[in-house]
Amino acid sequence: MIAALGDRDHLAGLFTGAGLTVTAAGREVGESRFPSVDALVTVEIDSTPLGGRLDDPARGRILAGCRDALAPWVTADGSLRFPFECIVVTAAP
Repeated sequence: MIAALGDRDHLAGLFTGAGLTVTAAGREVGESRFPSVDALVTVEIDSTPLGGRLDDPARGRILAGCRDALAPWVTADGSLRFPFECIVVTAAP
């Protein structure tokens, strides 16, 4: 559901609907940084129940696919850097 909340006004409306007063809502762009593609993928996989259920061949296929997909954001030293956009909502009771 979080990924589906790319509409700033809709997201702010959820805060309002919960009885909060929204004082600001805007898009912020930052940069995500990881030591490598493998580091990112390992964190993402192992932070879910999926991590304990994958066998080595399945994990290897996921890693290979992610290496290909994320190659444009791999730097010369092998680290991974990519832009990350989010909506920040500030609200008060």
